[in-house]
Amino acid sequence: MTSINTNISAIAALQTLRIISGALEKTQAEVSSGLRVATASDDAAYWSISITMKSDASSMSATQDAMAFGAAKIDTAYAGIEATIGVVDAFKAKIVAAMESGVDRTKIQGELEQLKQQAVSIATTASFSDQNWLNTDIADIYDQSNSGTLTTGFVRQGSSVRVTFNPVLRGRRCHSSIKSNGSVRGGNYPQLHPAICMQGCNFISSSRPCAVTYLTVYLASQRLSAST
Repeated sequence: MTSINTNISAIAALQTLRIISGALEKTQAEVSSGLRVATASDDAAYWSISITMKSDASSMSATQDAMAFGAAKIDTAYAGIEATIGVVDAFKAKIVAAMESGVDRTKIQGELEQLKQQAVSIATTASFSDQNWLNTDIADIYDQSNSGTLTTGFVRQGSSVRVTFNPVLRGRRCHSSIKSNGSVRGGNYPQLHPAICMQGCNFISSSRPCAVTYLTVYLASQRLSAST
């Protein structure tokens, strides 16, 4: 006759060891991952929330990088505009000087040409990552096909997520000039730059001093500097 002897104490001890081993493995997993809820089996509800938060954190990091990139482009364009405003001030000072009798207007005309070329140089070098908001060739500043965008934010609304953008309209071309007698003449000359519109005077072609001159800088559809 065959019989099986069951050791109740040994079975209980083995079960306890299995429980302890399972708890130890879970603790080790939490320590190694740094997460109390690392998988869906730990807590499905909290795991789902954590996955969403991780995704949002990654998206927000990418959005912050894009915003920093946009800010750098704005800073570059703004620095170019500030430098151009300095050229405008010098241009206006030359105009005032040319209105005095007995001055060498031929020399002043040459200085004005140099100032215009200086402003052109500022515009053409105002680039960041191969993008230049001042060096453009756009006929209509309000043409939406010639606009760009800047990343401005990250928004979560319930289960939906969206990244917000602001439009940027790039600079435009001049379409008129000021003749030496102060009247307006159509055409694209003398043109300082597509995005930096300087209406100049020619003191050599007329004995009458310039009556009107101005420079206007356009960026993002805003008139940033005006004139005498």
